Amino acid sequence: MELILSTPQDLKQIMKIALSEFRLELKQLDSQSNETTDTRLNTAEAAAFLGITIPTLYTKNSKGELPSCKPVGTKKLFFLKSDLENYVKQGRRKTKLEIEAEATEFFNKKNGGSHER
Repeated sequence: MELILSTPQDLKQIMKIALSEFRLELKQLDSQSNETTDTRLNTAEAAAFLGITIPTLYTKNSKGELPSCKPVGTKKLFFLKSDLENYVKQGRRKTKLEIEAEATEFFNKKNGGSHER
């Protein structure tokens, strides 16, 4: 489709539309990057997120079981939500179907792809 511009005002109007669309795309990209910014949780929020008590949270943290952050020169402890989500996922138990699929894959690799037993 060929665009025919008859006046400078036509070009100006097209530029305004393009700029408006560009700004909208920038806003969308900015909002997406804000969604990926990690959320900091204080000890009470982290304990609630994990479904444990605050003393249990401190115990797990002191044992090195939980990833945490402590800004230099402060006594405040906080946790990144993504770290806690990963911590929870590490404790995920595999389904019977997942275990069977892994076993099949293991035996196929070990036997060179043959299904003989």
